[in-house]
Amino acid sequence: MKRLLEEFPGSARLVTTTSREPRPDEQDGVDYCFVDPDHFRHMIERDEFIEWEENYGNLYGSERTKLKDALKKHPLVFVALDIRGAKTYQKKFPEAVTMAIFVPPDQIPSRILGRAPMDSIELEQRVEAIRDEQSEVGIFDFVVENEDGKFEEQTIPHAKDFVADALSAHQHEEKKK
Repeated sequence: MKRLLEEFPGSARLVTTTSREPRPDEQDGVDYCFVDPDHFRHMIERDEFIEWEENYGNLYGSERTKLKDALKKHPLVFVALDIRGAKTYQKKFPEAVTMAIFVPPDQIPSRILGRAPMDSIELEQRVEAIRDEQSEVGIFDFVVENEDGKFEEQTIPHAKDFVADALSAHQHEEKKK
């Protein structure tokens, strides 16, 4: 996401909200908006989310007003979602263009452990969940493989080309209106 934001000046990332504790290298309002679980539940009750999900005992969601504000200021807004969130966005925003960036199956465990330490049971649960999600990548408009060691030479150029094409098509449609 960070690299795509660099490639598309004027774009923005929707900072999603979570009830989980921040990791040592994460900043509130930059990586996520961190709130306590009770506050998150109150936000659900007030219908403040476009979509929200529970993953591994933590709540994650996209706030309606934050997306609206970002779209007022930026022609391109990136949102990082899991498969369930992507499906919700596709229903609520049929004009949205979706892209899946996925890790080859054999690289999933090392990628997960690289983000946070965990026991073998939790690791297996997460690997299985990711493999389940990857079985549904066909719902996306474009799919990019993010293979170890090929991020700059392969992943980013493919993702950049796709986003540029989608943005160009959108601008063309806007001119027609």
